[in-house]
Amino acid sequence: MLSATYPSSPMHAVVQAPQENDTTSSENSLLHLITENDIYSYYQPIVDLETLRTVGYENLSRGPSGSLYESPIALFQAAERAGCLLHMERICRNAGICRARLGPNEKLFINVSPRILIDPSFRAGETRKVLEALNLVPEQIVFEVSERHAIEDYEQFLSLLNHYREQGYHIAIDDLGAGYSGLVTLVQIKPDFIKMDKQLIKELNQDFLKRRVVKATCHIAAAFSGIVIAEGIETEAEWA
Repeated sequence: MLSATYPSSPMHAVVQAPQENDTTSSENSLLHLITENDIYSYYQPIVDLETLRTVGYENLSRGPSGSLYESPIALFQAAERAGCLLHMERICRNAGICRARLGPNEKLFINVSPRILIDPSFRAGETRKVLEALNLVPEQIVFEVSERHAIEDYEQFLSLLNHYREQGYHIAIDDLGAGYSGLVTLVQIKPDFIKMDKQLIKELNQDFLKRRVVKATCHIAAAFSGIVIAEGIETEAEWA
């Protein structure tokens, strides 16, 4: 099992202005604020619990420090209302890759929404071009799809995931235990990585039922060689 630990110091990348023309005045103010400030990229280490070796990092994007959009939830919700969610995800994804400092055997976990997978620019290989410019390979990139998000068309979604897997990318299910489909998601997607929601890990040492859920998930993951990541370990007792 792996563990996601606390974020490291932020890196930042300047955001380019989106081209949408149908935003409201309040949304224009938001986009102006984003354009005039920075998007910060934090890198949360993911550690092997047996060897304590860092095996990768999760890229976490934030809006301008001290603003209403420092929260990623507020940032992406505002971008969605403004009709530029795909553009914002592209900015954060590319900035996260460009600012990362990966070793040859380390992976970068990038959060994506299911809809980003059908973005034409995403499918056209834009991410691969960014990787090539940095001497990275698709095998070092893990696309995280949150289990909190409903997946409306599983057949299309699985087809798209296979498309990226064939190119060498890995797939992770994030927030397992906090979303809509749970075991159905695991069985149909068979992700390379499974990230247990931090609420399942919190006080794990004191909750027998939580331990049974985590243990069962590890057994299921082993059936398709998936790796389980425990998010939010904060005490030695939880680690043990």
